Amino acid sequence: MNLRIRLLFRRLIRTLYRDVAFQREMAKGRPQKRLKPDQIAALRRLPSKRTKRQRHLVRMMVESLECFRKYQNLNFEDMAEILHYEARMPGDLLLRQGDPGYGFYFIASGKVEVRIKDPDAVDGYRVVNELGAGVSFGEVALLDPTNRRSASIVCKEACEFLRVERDEFDTLLRQYHQREFDAKLSLYRDHGNFDGWHERALRVVVRDTHRMAFRQGRLIALGSKEPGTLNRGPQTFIVASGKAQILRKLHVVLDTTTGRVTLAKQRDSRMRALHLQHKAIWLASEPLKVGDVVPYMSDTTALVSEGCEVLYVPQTSFLFRDNGTVLDDIFKRSYILSASDKELFKQYNQLQRWDWFCFQMREDLKQGVPTSAGPPTFTPTSHLSMSPSLSSSSSSLSRSMLPAVRRSK
Repeated sequence: MNLRIRLLFRRLIRTLYRDVAFQREMAKGRPQKRLKPDQIAALRRLPSKRTKRQRHLVRMMVESLECFRKYQNLNFEDMAEILHYEARMPGDLLLRQGDPGYGFYFIASGKVEVRIKDPDAVDGYRVVNELGAGVSFGEVALLDPTNRRSASIVCKEACEFLRVERDEFDTLLRQYHQREFDAKLSLYRDHGNFDGWHERALRVVVRDTHRMAFRQGRLIALGSKEPGTLNRGPQTFIVASGKAQILRKLHVVLDTTTGRVTLAKQRDSRMRALHLQHKAIWLASEPLKVGDVVPYMSDTTALVSEGCEVLYVPQTSFLFRDNGTVLDDIFKRSYILSASDKELFKQYNQLQRWDWFCFQMREDLKQGVPTSAGPPTFTPTSHLSMSPSLSSSSSSLSRSMLPAVRRSK
């Protein structure tokens, strides 16, 4: 009996120590929306032992957290009954690659790294993805009992998780995640670029695919600058529902005395003149539709939502199959992504001249003056849908774009 008491006491001390250390780590990082102490206390109790107030707290938490909004068709009270709270420190190994799957996790706060074994890497592993608050993982290993964990999950910072055990997952969530898995697989099958792929290769990609919804005007992704001719960033995006747009930034020089706009060069000596100003314009593609893929983006490219759901998957998932050939083919067929700055600026000038011709025609018709001037030489294109006005150059998208575009929270 004394031994049992000592073990229970040690377990209590260890839990309290972990909580204190966790709170310190959270204080070091940037402030973020975390679970409240009374919610944590309610989650730590067995569902059958929770008071009426604690059950209400857990249910309200389930309704408010981003990671549960996709389960709107499920009963939130049933969902609240199967959740278990877990807090981890930076560097903690949550899941190990190759282990059987016993739990399914929601990230309530913090960030984790997805690592896979790589004998050629210095540390013996490679980071292929990073997941943040609002994302779930671990469901694929539970859909099939023979499946093993496909990657290791390591906490990048202090994290809070809500865990669902295998038995509870089978009772409530299996049907939902099986339907979602099949829907993702169907989206890849219907896309012509994956016709030659084996079913097993497609399932590997689907396993690493996550879904996220964005409101209209929200920034989905911003390209980053990396060495090489193409930017192979960490994610590939697929439009699952709704519409989105690709934006491409061009740097130009505006002559304030004549109003003439020319494409800026990398080292432009003309910038010394006071009447010349460096500006940036953003050109938008035609709206992307369901099934359209954005393989990778340069540092002058952005992906913006018009009210949509997107699937995002690490580009390394495609590299294992054909070394990224399918992504290269999609990139080359996308005019807004693959065209040079010179080609895009030519399209911009054509659109501007066409708009000016239409404006003059309307003015002449209002005044009843016939015009003999023919339309400008213009080749209609479906690659660009608009030519935004000039704006101040800035490395931040939120300053140089239209005010309606905001970063997604």
